[in-house]
Amino acid sequence: MPLWSLKRDVFSFGEREVKTFFGIKKNHTTIVTLLESDCVFWVGFDGDTIVAITNDRQFSTIENISDKLPHKTDFIITEYAD
Repeated sequence: MPLWSLKRDVFSFGEREVKTFFGIKKNHTTIVTLLESDCVFWVGFDGDTIVAITNDRQFSTIENISDKLPHKTDFIITEYAD
């Protein structure tokens, strides 16, 4: 799973509690810590998707992101929910 950050290294590796079907378990995982104006992109396994996780105004709307990608790129917006 390729991840990249535009400005600084926001990644660390540590233990976190994760909800699973069988309850909560501790798991070693990638941890992303965003500060002001950080952006992380996550490229899907097959290369067909890009997830942008950001608090940078430059990427604050789908229009801002789409302006920086090839013009024939199709977009589907999915909101995160707990």
